[in-house]
Amino acid sequence: PAVFALRAVLAATMTPSWGMYAGFELYEHLPIAEGKEEYRDSEKYEIKVRDWAGAAKKGLSLAPFITQLNQIRRENIALQRLRNLFFHNTESEQIIAYSKREGDNVILVVVNLDPLRAMETTIVMMRGLLQRLFSRKPSFQSPPAGYLNPHSSLGELDLYLITEGRHEKLWRALGAHVRRDESGALIGTAFAVWAPNARNVSLVCDKNFWDRKTNPMIPMGSNGLWEIFIADIGPGEKYKFAIQGKDGRWVDHADPLARQTEVPPHTASIVNESSYLWNDREWMNERATYQPWRSPVSVYEVHLGSWRPGLTYRELADQLGKYVQEQGFTHVEFLPVTEHPYSPSWGYQVTSYFAPTSRFGTPDDFRFLVDHLHSLGIGVLLDWVPAHFP
Repeated sequence: PAVFALRAVLAATMTPSWGMYAGFELYEHLPIAEGKEEYRDSEKYEIKVRDWAGAAKKGLSLAPFITQLNQIRRENIALQRLRNLFFHNTESEQIIAYSKREGDNVILVVVNLDPLRAMETTIVMMRGLLQRLFSRKPSFQSPPAGYLNPHSSLGELDLYLITEGRHEKLWRALGAHVRRDESGALIGTAFAVWAPNARNVSLVCDKNFWDRKTNPMIPMGSNGLWEIFIADIGPGEKYKFAIQGKDGRWVDHADPLARQTEVPPHTASIVNESSYLWNDREWMNERATYQPWRSPVSVYEVHLGSWRPGLTYRELADQLGKYVQEQGFTHVEFLPVTEHPYSPSWGYQVTSYFAPTSRFGTPDDFRFLVDHLHSLGIGVLLDWVPAHFP
């Protein structure tokens, strides 16, 4: 019974939504066969008739505890929020402690993970965290579950997948995302970054004169994500994330998910919004039916900065396209073209994963290069090197 109780407490107090399958409250746990995960008394294969009243009279039901647990959830708004969960250190590995706060409502939950023995421990809470939890004027107050601001780039699924390390389209969730209304008028820009070891994060940019006190970002609970929406900021705005580490030092960082950057040696990220219209539908349709194991593939690998120094993306489109076509190659492979501070590294010290280097033009200029190569029937391969992030 203790195992079922602690499982219920963890599920009901960590997240605003929880549930259980009928039979859980009767401690159903016997396997259908030794070594199997399926329960013998589950309703997977047949409808089960359970003696709910009899179990309650014998004290073999968790239902009263579940009732009390749900009542606590209803009476405490902090337990009805998703992004306000903070874990605390304990002196015992068998005890987990965490708290949730919404306004003046503070809940501290301590769970003994050992169902067989009573345990005791000391909860270690830093002074600053105590002030955050119990001050009447908190520095951060969690928004309702599923809501931060109407222009957020982070949805509930994004938060879940990023926390699990399984998000495969981070460029859609993190970085800078311009927001417009239905008429196309600029509303502002949503910024988001993952900084799990930061004490504080601020958005510094041209508009706030690079003052980290003007636009502090909002922590999304304990998952390391921070975000902010700033009205009237649009394409072309230079920005960075000012991050305060655990040692208290502040360091300005370029956005690793930026889509455009300043020309080195300058290092600021730039809010970007593409206006490019692709013309490679024919190529993309052909690529969808292409079978490389049945067709010859020849690749011309090139470093854009050294092939013919001084050319822009648009000039490369013309000259490189003609050269590769004349040589009879089916594909061209670019050595790392994502932004990097040190030119002699040939792009192997990436600072922005999704920003083509600004040395040769804008992101739309790079799109033109790829588009033009596709129009010539030439495929494009990119060397992408996240492992070299400094």
